[in-house]
Order: sequence, then C-alpha cells, then structure tokens
Amino acid sequence: MKWLKRNAGLKEQQVQPYHLQEAIASALQYWQNAQRHVDVSEGFQQIDHFIYQYRLAEKRYMYLLKQIRRRNEKQREA
Repeated sequence: MKWLKRNAGLKEQQVQPYHLQEAIASALQYWQNAQRHVDVSEGFQQIDHFIYQYRLAEKRYMYLLKQIRRRNEKQREA
C-alpha cells in the first residue's frame, strides 16, 4: 500500500497532444506487427501468446484514439 500513499497526491498525468499522436502511431505499428506475428506463428502456445498481444495492442490503439477524440471535443467546446 506504500505505492497508494506515495501516489495519492499526484494528479493524473496529462499527455501532450504531440505525445498522444506519437503514441497512436506507435500503437498502430505495434498492432500491425502483432497481426503479422499471429499470421506466421506456429504451435498452440505461440499462437495464444501472439493473439493475446494482438488483442492488447488493439485495445491500446482504440483507447488512444478515444483519448484524442475526447481532447478534440473539449477543444471544440472551449
């Protein structure tokens, strides 16, 4: 629980717009690479691992897209 006390006073970190765009590009590349690994993988354990990585990369990419959409909506409202 030390980490909880240590981080209690910290505000949520805000990602700068250019960092968010870089993160989205990186996540897209990681997602595409994960898809390639799934396509060429052999064996059940390897396939399971790469499918997990693929789904994780997809979720991260979608999350980052949602973050940039929210940021754009807030900027339009302001």
